[in-house]
Amino acid sequence: MRKESLSSLCKIINGYAFKSTDYTGTGYRVIRITNVQKGIVVDNDPKFIPEVIADKADSSKLMKNDILISLTGNVGRVGRIDEQLLPAVLNQRVGLIRINTSKLDDKYLFQYLNSDTFENEAINNSNGVAQLNLSSKWVEKHQIPLPPLDDQKRIAHLLGKVEGMIAQRKQHLQQLDELLKSVFLEMFGDPVRNEKGWEKKPLENYMKEFPNNGLYKPQSDYGSGTKIVRIDSFYDGYVQNIDLLKLVKVTDDEYERFNVKTNDILINRVNSIEYLGKLGVMPQIKERIVYESNMMRFRLETDSILPVFLMFIWRTPFIKAQINNRAKKAVNQASVNQKDVRSIVIVKPPITLQKQFAAIVEKVESLKSRYQSSLTNLENLYGVLSQKAFKGELDLSRVPMEEETR
Repeated sequence: MRKESLSSLCKIINGYAFKSTDYTGTGYRVIRITNVQKGIVVDNDPKFIPEVIADKADSSKLMKNDILISLTGNVGRVGRIDEQLLPAVLNQRVGLIRINTSKLDDKYLFQYLNSDTFENEAINNSNGVAQLNLSSKWVEKHQIPLPPLDDQKRIAHLLGKVEGMIAQRKQHLQQLDELLKSVFLEMFGDPVRNEKGWEKKPLENYMKEFPNNGLYKPQSDYGSGTKIVRIDSFYDGYVQNIDLLKLVKVTDDEYERFNVKTNDILINRVNSIEYLGKLGVMPQIKERIVYESNMMRFRLETDSILPVFLMFIWRTPFIKAQINNRAKKAVNQASVNQKDVRSIVIVKPPITLQKQFAAIVEKVESLKSRYQSSLTNLENLYGVLSQKAFKGELDLSRVPMEEETR
């Protein structure tokens, strides 16, 4: 498959260096690095400049479906501008890629630029230590595969179909999460107002074993031995991917002190303020597992508080505010100690009601598991198809172009 440089097919423009004093409440939206997410441009923390200043950066004014690329931080990440975000201009360290030839299909180009293949190449060709930087010159010189136009449309149509199914599965998972949040509030009410009048006491009143900090091991001890739960193994939910946990050498005494069992609660005790205090519940396990030093473990009196109930109340602003109030803040991180966690106040509905909720969660989690498995399969399929497509290894004879399906 022949290739051509992006600069021969597209207009590539760097963003404009606006000053913080240029920002105002209305006018042209300023698209910054933080707005460029994987595959989309989002409207988080919007900034605006007046039209008179936007006119000075006329070449950075955006059009519907322009492709934007992050040149700093998450380099190589691309998104496409949506009409509802216009009028908009491009800030510095974000690049604009706009097709200026009839040889290139816009949907095909977006699929290619949004692929892991392109993003990985961009990362590998970046420089910087604390923060990666990608040169716009590299973007201009980058060679993209250029099959015939009809094949481009077929590739874009095929990958777009799979992408749509992936988005649908993600939406289903999000809807199920929202359903459980709604069920929790319906059954137990808002823990801040506590309109149902549940008992409120510090968490230590419902602990079978108080918090215990985890095991520290040097990097040289990792690679074989016993599975260990690390901080990337959970995020306010069940500990995930038990089969993929790293291994570490531990003594029998260390295992006795730092082991985890089914329904144990793990709390992240050191992290950035955003992730501080995140909670993980151990699922059903039958093997030896320990936990690392940046978290603590405690065990509940399950005739008073069920782990699944604690998991859901822990996600509420009621708990988050208590963690933030107890946090000891330092540069780039914060911490909580065992006493902090023991003192966090929770509400305690009747155990019979908690069990009813747990039964609902179990059914929904079973459905989520099927959706997650389907999502994983679709993402793997998308990866294989995109790699083959951009290498010219797909048989496109039976793939319709989008226009043929209307």
